[in-house]
Amino acid sequence: MTSLQSPGGDRDLSVGLSAQKALDELFPFHCIVGSDMRILACGRSLAKIVGFDATGAPFAELFAFDSVMADLTADALRRTEGQLVLARVQSTGTTLRGQVLVLDEERFTLAWSPWVSSTEEFRRAGLSMADFGAQDPSLDMLHLLEANERAMREAAEPLERLRRFFAVAPELMLVLLRDGT
Repeated sequence: MTSLQSPGGDRDLSVGLSAQKALDELFPFHCIVGSDMRILACGRSLAKIVGFDATGAPFAELFAFDSVMADLTADALRRTEGQLVLARVQSTGTTLRGQVLVLDEERFTLAWSPWVSSTEEFRRAGLSMADFGAQDPSLDMLHLLEANERAMREAAEPLERLRRFFAVAPELMLVLLRDGT
């Protein structure tokens, strides 16, 4: 049982949930990194993106950050706490989007989710909806991507018929003019 104080400090807010279980449920793609930049723990879905249980692996061998955090050090993680960070999984190219949370002087959590821009990218990464936390807005984005792709496919057929018609329309006009119709 975890005991917390309310913001005013006047009530004990006991919670019967371990911090690790909460991270696993809310951010299944998270990882906890030590100040030596080795991965100490991983969320239940991160192995799917990385390709193996990355516990103990050097962080820099698995992930690359954009230029905002080019140096992968504990100080760099500390400086980016609370900011949006994007990382690329070196082995797959999958982009992860999230933020850094400093747990203490020796540990950092990277709470993130895959950032996909198409359902094909989602499938290529081998992901399913069960890999995400129920509250993750990535699932909403996936539904929007699927609806958009379906609408594009449905619109493609009439457009293709029009394209074929306009491809033969000049010849049809010549026939009609020649026949006097």
